[in-house]
Amino acid sequence: MEIPNSQNVGGLINRITELFKNPKSFLNSAKNDGENKSTLFSRFYLPLFLVTFAVHLVIGILFAIIGFSAYFPRVLGLHAFPIGTILIGSVLYSILYAILNIALIYIMSTIINALAASFGGKQNIDNAFKVTVYASVPALLSYLVNYLPVIGILAGLAGLVFSIYFLYLGLQILMESPSDKVVGYTVIVVIIEIAIAVVFMFLIVGLIINSLLFRSLYF
Repeated sequence: MEIPNSQNVGGLINRITELFKNPKSFLNSAKNDGENKSTLFSRFYLPLFLVTFAVHLVIGILFAIIGFSAYFPRVLGLHAFPIGTILIGSVLYSILYAILNIALIYIMSTIINALAASFGGKQNIDNAFKVTVYASVPALLSYLVNYLPVIGILAGLAGLVFSIYFLYLGLQILMESPSDKVVGYTVIVVIIEIAIAVVFMFLIVGLIINSLLFRSLYF
């Protein structure tokens, strides 16, 4: 199987389609495609991320404009803030999420590579980066609709399941972890990623709340 070129929109869509259609065959091909992490980042991950980021940002701004304060409501106390403040918070959230999400890709690929030998695999930073990037695709796609009440939750759960499955296959195929150790490898990576993501989320929420409070008090 040949990995579709992702230097244009059609190629990007084809690569994502092939990943979902036959992930095992796709990852086996990715193992020997000669693509390094910088090329994969610039030609595949970054374009995909920018599309999801732009869509999410636009949706967030629309929610703020049409009455975001009536959506998550009163549980978060957002009704206490003027629409301009909520709009700034939405934009700030998207930007911080983008920065930390890209950082997480590099952090997790480094961790996956470092743990490979402990689970019978072979260290290869380019392959570790491929595992991280391709495992993140379902989550990125679900991010497009996470503002929607029911659909967003279902898409998030589906994205989580597919991401863990792609991670499992990637660790087995790309990092060459044997079948008797790959489950433990997967579990450890997932736990570490959740822990880092939680820290990042607290950081994002803290920065947003502080910026909203600062704006509401002084502007």
